[in-house]
Amino acid sequence: MPTHIANHYAHLAKLREGSTIVHGPFGLLVDSGLDCDTFNVVVTSAPNAHVSRADIADVAAQFGGRRFSWWVGPNAPSQIGEVLRDNGLPPGKPEPAMRAPVRLNGQSTMDIRQVSSPTDLHDYAGVLAANWSPPDLDVIRFYSEVAERQLRAGGPLILLVAHADGRAVGTAEVALGDDGVAGLYNVATLDSFRRKGIGQALTEHALFEAGRSGMTVVELQASELGRGIYERVGFVSLGAWHEHQPVI
Repeated sequence: MPTHIANHYAHLAKLREGSTIVHGPFGLLVDSGLDCDTFNVVVTSAPNAHVSRADIADVAAQFGGRRFSWWVGPNAPSQIGEVLRDNGLPPGKPEPAMRAPVRLNGQSTMDIRQVSSPTDLHDYAGVLAANWSPPDLDVIRFYSEVAERQLRAGGPLILLVAHADGRAVGTAEVALGDDGVAGLYNVATLDSFRRKGIGQALTEHALFEAGRSGMTVVELQASELGRGIYERVGFVSLGAWHEHQPVI
């Protein structure tokens, strides 16, 4: 599993009391302790990963009825998706896995700031939470609970907030890896500010920050809304991610 994936899902969870992180033959499990599938995840991405019916039962028991998502990456064995589907975890629509080289110039002229204070992190969480209607308060709660430790300790995550009209309107996260490969996550724009170039500016800025941090390439999984933006700045598809969720 690329280290940027583990850093994205597990780094902040380690800072929150009550979280559980497990590495198993199925991949990575992160249980935030919340009832929120944004932070409760299983990630299976290695070519030699193995998922059994017993593994699925153990995972379900770990979350104890709380919501979670099980992500299967493009390099994982194809039969894993079938095993999950046959055991109550059907797949959603696939999301393209994409990759692009970093940029060592071309930093955006938009007002994009790296999170460095509790206020910045609150703004970041507020934009992310607004992806849901009504806003997901668990997202705000999670970031508020880890804010002090995250800002004090630093770590492998670069959190970016775009501002316009005097307010926070967009976010992006660069998760640095140990192997020169970074991940781009949480690219989000408030609904009323979409189609104004903010998502593209954040993506370009993220590529610059990754390069400045010594990375060589950036990977992501694209939403249907964001795929066109990523293609315009040089990302190419390398397969697909599949999200599996339990039938409620």
